[in-house]
Amino acid sequence: MTGPARSYLVRVLAASAVAAVVLTGCGSASIADCPRAIRADLSGVVPDDGSLPFRFPLDDIETHPREAAFCEPSRPFPPDKFHAAEDYHRPAGTPVYAMADGEISFSGPMGGYGWLIIVDHPKMNLYSLYGHLSPSRWRMDPGPVAKGDLIAYLGDGWENGGSHDHPLIPHLHFGVRAGQRSDYPSKGEWRWMAGWIRPCPRDLGWLQPSAVIAEQHIPEGRFANPPAGFLEIWWTDLLIVGAARWPDHLPVVCVYDQTIHGSRHKRLPNALDLPIGLERRGSSLWTICCDGRTMSV
Repeated sequence: MTGPARSYLVRVLAASAVAAVVLTGCGSASIADCPRAIRADLSGVVPDDGSLPFRFPLDDIETHPREAAFCEPSRPFPPDKFHAAEDYHRPAGTPVYAMADGEISFSGPMGGYGWLIIVDHPKMNLYSLYGHLSPSRWRMDPGPVAKGDLIAYLGDGWENGGSHDHPLIPHLHFGVRAGQRSDYPSKGEWRWMAGWIRPCPRDLGWLQPSAVIAEQHIPEGRFANPPAGFLEIWWTDLLIVGAARWPDHLPVVCVYDQTIHGSRHKRLPNALDLPIGLERRGSSLWTICCDGRTMSV
């Protein structure tokens, strides 16, 4: 193995070690702390009412018993993840519409979603997420969109995140979140395209879609981003960048017990001095706690 390759491998392994430490204590929320939301009554919402700020993204508001609700716990019990959206079962080919005026900031393939579309709604400080769409049928590219515009169709079971051998029930995974897509990272529990996450979705800015549409209310000053610091949200992406790009000649970072805020005296057993850093402040490097706090090294 060449010197540069060995150096890169060391940084990647170091990043993994730090991630394991940082994630200690960041377990799943409990059902008591993150109750499953009862779907809001949408019977009074007229899809094509131009006087309302939001519309339901489908032509009908029917629900089915096996659709995953907002904050639905995963199975088996106890849960390890919670659903950050609402699912609506409909046949493949069902049209999907934008819930409000905005800008399509992402339209493309995305793992288990099949085709995914994200619409930013800057006037409300929201973004909406539409998953399990069809890549083989027509869909919109990034650009401006008006409330009620057709943006895509639901995908068949073999193209909507499933496969011919393991088809996925055609359905819309519909999410709504405070903020814009660019406010969130591409990795970790805070990722902008999250479907199932370990923390309670409410704590990470996700909103119950049916409630937002049923209430038709935009708070004064727009919807507020979740009360979290930059490092709490972005530490995963920073960790990956740090592992790949942090210069070898910078000072090393020692891994300390993250439960002792501000203390440098309790070092973890067999702690490593790692050649990565997540933030540089003058001549000092800081590590990141899982709740967004920082600790000087």
